[in-house]
Amino acid sequence: MKKLSYGIAWICVVLLICMAYYGSYELGQKKEKEQTQNEQIQEETRMVTSDGNNQYVLKEKDGEVQVYQSDGKTLYESTGIPVSTLPEDMQEEITSGKSVKDSASLYSFLENYSS
Repeated sequence: MKKLSYGIAWICVVLLICMAYYGSYELGQKKEKEQTQNEQIQEETRMVTSDGNNQYVLKEKDGEVQVYQSDGKTLYESTGIPVSTLPEDMQEEITSGKSVKDSASLYSFLENYSS
């Protein structure tokens, strides 16, 4: 009878160890997945700096103001603002590619000239 009790106890201990290992494995997988998601979110988040570098470029395309990232090629946002509604000096700046230093300046421009 004692041998049976010891056998059952050992089986219970082994099962508990297996359950603990599996639980720690699942927890590690969950943390790794969360970390990967956080890294993706950080990559998608645009960092705004005010170090004097141009963050955005306003250009005219198909008669509308388009916002590009600092490289001037990657479209950031289509504004829907017709270039013809802007003051003449602003039209010239946008036609040649107006640089905007940060997101605050960009949104100020959009707020002033949209509508």
